[in-house]
Amino acid sequence: MFGWLAKKKLVLNAPCDGEIIELENVNDEVFSKKMAGDGVALLPKGDTICSPARGVITKIFPTCHAFVLKADKVEIIVHIGIDTVKLKGEGFRALVSQGEEVGAGEPIISIDRAFLEASGVDLTTPIVVNKTVNILVSGFVKSGESIMEVVL
Repeated sequence: MFGWLAKKKLVLNAPCDGEIIELENVNDEVFSKKMAGDGVALLPKGDTICSPARGVITKIFPTCHAFVLKADKVEIIVHIGIDTVKLKGEGFRALVSQGEEVGAGEPIISIDRAFLEASGVDLTTPIVVNKTVNILVSGFVKSGESIMEVVL
């Protein structure tokens, strides 16, 4: 009846194939206690991390282990692995530039899986936002599959 009262939602997609992990189970308190935001984590199976939505890349960390995407006034942080900043960029390569507009599913960061696994890195990848989310799936997901929605 009052369509204008309906809350708008932003749906975020899996940035790669992988296993969904509840944020509370991530082995890093910044994420598990939701200090960086609400969301989920993914144990990636591929070697390319894509954009979870259409938006603008507002930050690619110098070490390329994380990026921030702004979509519909929502800041989305995709942090590839736990404590990966210690690698000083080794094993990561940016495929886009900061400030670039990207589409959902567009490749953002390439990882050297063999190097990261040989380094003993925990590849758990938190995907967090600065708002409350509804988790849509559990278990294994394919890249591009809807994984959570943000009420705007």
